[in-house]
Amino acid sequence: MASKGSGLTALASSYALALYALADERRVLDPVADDLRTIRALLVESEDLRRLVASPLLSRGAQGAAIAAVLERAGVGELVRNFVGLVARGRRLP
Repeated sequence: MASKGSGLTALASSYALALYALADERRVLDPVADDLRTIRALLVESEDLRRLVASPLLSRGAQGAAIAAVLERAGVGELVRNFVGLVARGRRLP
């Protein structure tokens, strides 16, 4: 029997593989990796951002708009911003 954790891991892997495939196709693997490192650093540095990402109280739209604004201001590229937006709309940010 599969555990809940393994299902979440499989889902995360699917998202990661999709982003990798798009980045590879567009030949932007290094910039995407840099963007992902930027996001990780932002999350480590900001408790407010971690709360935003994890909040079940915000609507999908509000959460997506807020994270998009943060990422745009941080200089994250369009592919990763669009990817994070998709993840937010699916309620998969945490």
